[in-house]
Amino acid sequence: MNAAAFSPDPAFPHLATAMDPEAMRGWLTKTLAPSNAWPLAIRDCRLSIVRHRPGERCLVEYLLTLVDGDSGRTWERMVTGFLCSEERARHIRKKLESAGILRAWPGGRPSINALTYIRELHMLVQAYPLDYRLPALARLATHPPAEVLEPMLRRFDAGPWVAERCDIETVRYRAARQAVLRYTLRARNAHSGRVEDRGFYLKVWRKEGGEALYRMLREVSAASRRGRCAFHINTPLAYVPEHKALILGEAAGTSLESVIEAGEDVDGPTRQAADALAALHNSGVTAPDSRPSADGCEALGQAGRLVEWGCPHLGPRIRALLSDLAGRGGSARTALIHGDLKAKHVFLDGQKVTFIDLDELAAGDPLLDVASINADAAGLAIRKKAPAHRIERMTRAFTRRYLERAPHADLGRLQRHYAGALLTRASKTVRRQQPGWRAAVERFVSCAERALAGPPDSHRGALAGASSRRDP
Repeated sequence: MNAAAFSPDPAFPHLATAMDPEAMRGWLTKTLAPSNAWPLAIRDCRLSIVRHRPGERCLVEYLLTLVDGDSGRTWERMVTGFLCSEERARHIRKKLESAGILRAWPGGRPSINALTYIRELHMLVQAYPLDYRLPALARLATHPPAEVLEPMLRRFDAGPWVAERCDIETVRYRAARQAVLRYTLRARNAHSGRVEDRGFYLKVWRKEGGEALYRMLREVSAASRRGRCAFHINTPLAYVPEHKALILGEAAGTSLESVIEAGEDVDGPTRQAADALAALHNSGVTAPDSRPSADGCEALGQAGRLVEWGCPHLGPRIRALLSDLAGRGGSARTALIHGDLKAKHVFLDGQKVTFIDLDELAAGDPLLDVASINADAAGLAIRKKAPAHRIERMTRAFTRRYLERAPHADLGRLQRHYAGALLTRASKTVRRQQPGWRAAVERFVSCAERALAGPPDSHRGALAGASSRRDP
């Protein structure tokens, strides 16, 4: 990565070094080994995610490939760097020590330092699963406590069950915000001796509100049953407030994203997904609040600034795009919406459709969900995970089917939401720094521009750009 290609930020004078994986490999090698007696080497250092708000904060996640110099064993470890003052770093360490969280991680060989500060870079480095904003994560990701296992054991058949083994996989990790863990729990029936394995998901948050979300999910689950199962959600099992952890059942079936990428027939699954989404929007469940939308002017402005920081040459086009989006506001009916709908959030099991990852469940414009899943599908074409013509067919079919269930929807508003969703995905592409990300960002921006240029009274206008040409 060429760190010089980013716009400088006077608030973080060492940002260029933090964005240089090879330079950081050297710094992290010096600081992460717990003692000189252990020959630790870092074979590779890759940027995973960058969260940067100019002048305010900067967080960089690195994925390291570590090598034990004695045995030759290699493994991967996520570490996060926060650019902050030494005083702030001391405050964080003191807080973790007083809470008993900062401790040696389990294992036969000394692990890397869980928390360290690089004075020369003004960077606090924490090693996963330590996260000072998610204090329960280190325990939940290694040795789940009884209060977490008990709700899972109640999902097994009748009879007392005893946990024998719990395999833990990190599904998603957003430093200082959220972690999603998959537990595969093996339990034995105390009477019959029968052994079963079941899967569960555990979501750990920094923010408050998990208990309110749990209650809302239970209400939505009940509404899906009242509506003769036009849609389902993965079953909410319990909320453990002392850990800010939500426990969910596992969704059955295959994700719509997997169906698309596998080249299977998408017409039937697309219609099922559209019908289920319309049923969710018409469930009659009232959300307790209307959260700020990712499609709002403030959120789009932040997305645009991040794209411009990562790709300064796109600045004039981003500003023109934001100006166009700001002039296309309008009122809309409000209903319960998913809030972050993607093809991977829709699971298909025969005629059963299940929505997962409803963390952003709220009151909002239903067309935001339609735009979100279509922009996500466009991203599959942009990232070359599915042919563009196949994605265009899927998005057209999905929108057409949904509009049959919502005939009075405003296509002009859908057009705006779609362009905004594409810009949001461009900003997420900047954060993730995956190979070829700059070309992908430019394509997302081009798609958004074409979406706004088309006529709002046609499916082509609303979904323009999903079939953009391949990069040369």
